[in-house]
Amino acid sequence: MRNAVIATQVPARLKELRVRRDMSVRGLGVASGLPTEVVSRAERGLTTPSIGTLAKLCDGLGVSLGEFFSGAVPESLASVKLRRLAALVARLDQRAQDQLIAGLEGLTQLHYPTQPIALPKAADKPTRRR
Repeated sequence: MRNAVIATQVPARLKELRVRRDMSVRGLGVASGLPTEVVSRAERGLTTPSIGTLAKLCDGLGVSLGEFFSGAVPESLASVKLRRLAALVARLDQRAQDQLIAGLEGLTQLHYPTQPIALPKAADKPTRRR
């Protein structure tokens, strides 16, 4: 009985959180590192995701497993987007991160030329220890 309740709640909660974040099924797949088909089947209740898959989906949605099952109101869309962006940037090597920052600075100046943004310079960045 309990498993049947969970099996119906998981798909509904996945869809609720995805729609709240204005994400497509494909977008959630990219954010969680899962194939689109896995996301789609889990959301439609055609499969029950393993705890590992559900953890990846929660990461992509920007919620913890506890928040997922508690029904807690998720954080703001802006916070979710920042967390998703941080997770994607963390996957890049240092050179790609620097190129991305330079591109974002240029894009920001193009669209908001009168509003200077104080970003830390490369010399201000903490160095990684290996």
